[in-house]
Amino acid sequence: MDGPIVLPARRRVIPKTSLGLLAVVFSVVFVGGCGGDSVPSAGSLHPVKGKVKLETSGTLAGMKILFIPNGGGARTASGELQTDGSFELTTTSAGDGIAEGIYKVRLDKINPVLDKKSKPAPTVPVKYLDEDESGLTATIKPDTTEVGPFVLTASKAAASSKRGRDNND
Repeated sequence: MDGPIVLPARRRVIPKTSLGLLAVVFSVVFVGGCGGDSVPSAGSLHPVKGKVKLETSGTLAGMKILFIPNGGGARTASGELQTDGSFELTTTSAGDGIAEGIYKVRLDKINPVLDKKSKPAPTVPVKYLDEDESGLTATIKPDTTEVGPFVLTASKAAASSKRGRDNND
């Protein structure tokens, strides 16, 4: 079929070159325009490890750390905290790393219950469960391989409350 395509309904002739051009335009507009939410390529992710430490005794078991982009462009990365507080960041698949950028950092339960009455792990001050309240940040550059340690301190109210209980014992 080297000749033009004839559409029977209207008897309109469409040259094959027009169909090819239409396919290219469709690809650019609909497929190319969907790149805004694309996952960073493996080359743009950097394997990064780190550590979280508690100022007081306690465990971080059952917690994860989240790196939330401060601005656009990157995706959230996370890592499961081991019993010693160490973690390895993941964006899309285990250990693939994190994209360059500036991040706010927070902790969360590994499987948080979607219930507002759910309480945080008792050893982690509540402020560290909110990236805007935690005060924890990280800047990831191309040569970054390790972050932290992030030292979690008790809030002043909790510390003074504890001192009060210690004095009454």
